[in-house]
Amino acid sequence: MKQPICPNCKREFKYREVLFVNRSKICPSCKMELFPTPASRKKQGFLLFVILTFVLSVRLLLDLNPGLYLLISTGALIIILLGVPFITAFTREEKPMFRR
Repeated sequence: MKQPICPNCKREFKYREVLFVNRSKICPSCKMELFPTPASRKKQGFLLFVILTFVLSVRLLLDLNPGLYLLISTGALIIILLGVPFITAFTREEKPMFRR
């Protein structure tokens, strides 16, 4: 899997630098403000949707004790945290997620 790179200076970001990106990220090398691409934001949203749907389906369809459900929820959170930095990509300008 590939870490995201700066489109300006081609610096590869570290895992922890990309883990929590809200609206923008400043490249430590060239100091340029970078924004997540609409495609990567859609992938992140889809990943979150799939994982949450799975966790809620398990809760509704199976009669699990709270400890096991908590374990499944924690595993889902870990999967999300491990996957998000690898599906993030940056662009120089902020673009809308959906076109009108």
